[in-house]
Amino acid sequence: MDLPDLTERLGDYVRILRRRADASQREMAVLAGISTATISGLESARITDVRLRTFARLAGAGGCRIVLIDHDGGFVEPYPGVVPLLDAGDRRLPAHLDPRKWIEPSHWTPPHGPLTFDRDRAERDRRRAE
Repeated sequence: MDLPDLTERLGDYVRILRRRADASQREMAVLAGISTATISGLESARITDVRLRTFARLAGAGGCRIVLIDHDGGFVEPYPGVVPLLDAGDRRLPAHLDPRKWIEPSHWTPPHGPLTFDRDRAERDRRRAE
């Protein structure tokens, strides 16, 4: 699926959102809670980089929302209802590594939470294939 580059067409998207909201730049600024200068700058390509939160506000004001779409055209969503997995120090476990229950080895290890992960990606891939 050939997807447009958002950064190259940012001004076009802002104009589309404003049209959907049936709003002038000033009205859109009020709806989105951002400055008129930001909207003007985005539409004229004077501003080519925008915070995600700002663009999300514009999208919301235009009756849209931001989603991720993979190369096959499918939606990419976070795992719904999943509480982030934390270690004993309340740090999130790495998202790209698969957490698993800790099996206490026979030698001494420092205290930690009930979950661990393998840093070795080959080991991770082997476990995923099982």
